[in-house]
Amino acid sequence: MGTVAKSVSFAFLIICLLVACGGKGGDQLQKPNPKTAFSFYYDASQDIEYGRFRPSLAKLDSAIRYKPEYATFHQVKGWVYEQLEKPDSAIIAYETCLRYDSNYPEVWLRLGTLYLEAENYDTGSRYLRRAVQEYPDSSRINLDLGRAYYYLDRPGLAQSHLKSFQRQVENPPPAFFKWLGLVSYQQKAYQDAADALTGFVATEKDDAVAWKYLGLAQFELEQYDQSISSFNTSRKLDPADTDLYVYRSRYFRIFEKDDIALEQLRVGMEYDSTNVNILFELAVHFYEAGDFASAQSYADKVIQHDPAYWRAYRYLGFLAEKNENPFLARRYYQRYLENTFEHDPEVQERIKNLQNTPPDN
Repeated sequence: MGTVAKSVSFAFLIICLLVACGGKGGDQLQKPNPKTAFSFYYDASQDIEYGRFRPSLAKLDSAIRYKPEYATFHQVKGWVYEQLEKPDSAIIAYETCLRYDSNYPEVWLRLGTLYLEAENYDTGSRYLRRAVQEYPDSSRINLDLGRAYYYLDRPGLAQSHLKSFQRQVENPPPAFFKWLGLVSYQQKAYQDAADALTGFVATEKDDAVAWKYLGLAQFELEQYDQSISSFNTSRKLDPADTDLYVYRSRYFRIFEKDDIALEQLRVGMEYDSTNVNILFELAVHFYEAGDFASAQSYADKVIQHDPAYWRAYRYLGFLAEKNENPFLARRYYQRYLENTFEHDPEVQERIKNLQNTPPDN
C-alpha cells in the first residue's frame, strides 16, 4: 500500500468513484474550478498519484474546509497518514470520517487494525467485529480478532475466530499456531498449547513469548526438562522477562536445589523489584525455610503492591498463627478462600481449629 504503484491505483479508484457517483456524502465531481472543495481534492489526488503524500495533506485540508461533511475526504486523509506512518493522525481522520458517514466498512477495517497495533484491543475488536460482517471471507480479520480476544482474556471468542481462520486458509501461516497455542494455554488446554507452540517455534525460533509459553505449558504437563530448556531459550531472547525467573525457581525447588532456586528469584528482582510474583515466591521460600521474619516482609510487600493477590493471604494467615494472632489469621484465611474459590483442605482445617478462639471484639 505504501508504494507509488499502489498509490496510483488507489488514487485512480477514488477519482473514478467520485466521477461515477460522487463518492460518499457529496455531489458529483465537476471539472475543477478555483477555490472549490473538489478542485483541491483533485490536486491532492494528483500528488497522491505520484507519491507526494505530504503536499497532498495541505490540499486535502483545503478541500475539507470547503466541504467538511464529505466523508471521503477524511477517509483519504487517514490513508495518506498511514503512508506517512502517522497512525495516531490516521485514527483521528478515520474517526472524523465516521462522524459524517458511520456506514463505512473500509474505515472500520482500518481503524480496527490501527487500534490493535496501538494495543487498544477493546476498541480494535469492536471495529473488526463490524468489519467481519461486511467482509465474511476475510481470513485476516478472523486472525486479528483471535489475537485481540486473547489480549482481552476472552479465550472462547479468540478460539472461535482462530478456528474460522483455519477453515478459511488451507495452509495457515506460522502466526496462526502461535495464537492458537497462547489461547489454548489461557484455556488450560496445556497439551494443545504445547503442540501448537512446538510447531510455531520450529520455524520461528526467535520469538521469546512463544518459547516462554511453550515452557509454561510443558511445566504444567510436568515435562520439567523440556520446560527448563524452553525457559532458557526464552531467557536468551528476553532476559528481562521476570516470569521466567519465577518458573526457573520453581523448577529448581522441585529438584530440591533451594539455593539455586533462591538465586533465580534474586536475579529476577534485579530486573523488577516490585514484581509481585517474585515477591510471593520469596515469601513462600523463606516461610518454608523457617525464616518467618523475611517471609512476613515479602508477603507484606506483595499486598502493598497488589491488595488483590489473594494467594498471599494464605501465607499471611500462616504467619499470623506463628505470631499467635488467631483473630488476624482467621481474617486472612477468610479473605483468601472468599476470593480464590479454591478447595484448600489445609486452610479449612486451620480455620476449624481456630473456631474455639473467642471472636475478635
